[in-house]
Amino acid sequence: MINSVCSVGDPFTDLRYRKEKIFKLKKTIETNKNFGAFLTAAKRLIRIVEPVTNGLVDLNSLKNEEEKQLLKTIEEVSKKEFNSIEEFLNTLIVLTTPINSFFDKVLVNDTDPKIKQTRQALLKKGKDLFEKI
Repeated sequence: MINSVCSVGDPFTDLRYRKEKIFKLKKTIETNKNFGAFLTAAKRLIRIVEPVTNGLVDLNSLKNEEEKQLLKTIEEVSKKEFNSIEEFLNTLIVLTTPINSFFDKVLVNDTDPKIKQTRQALLKKGKDLFEKI
């Protein structure tokens, strides 16, 4: 958990806030029985994002319902205002099913470079959202 929270940005900025994030993350994992499934899905998403991905999704290249649903859910969560870290963490759980459906039905590294780039960009949006914590 420490590595996760400190892996984004400068780990020495606002140490109290980072410490709070670590404790809230630990508490959420221990108390929310669905959070483990989310973490598994999130790791799956993060691992496949290529470092050079720009995050610009070409909506015309989204062909599958699973792609569209994942983008919609990511955007809904991104637009929300959260009053606490716990609220943000507990809201992220709604991404579990769309992420798993996406990976079950969609080939990220499609042979068409435009489709592959769009799918990578979609996953980058998810990764960027997760890195807020």
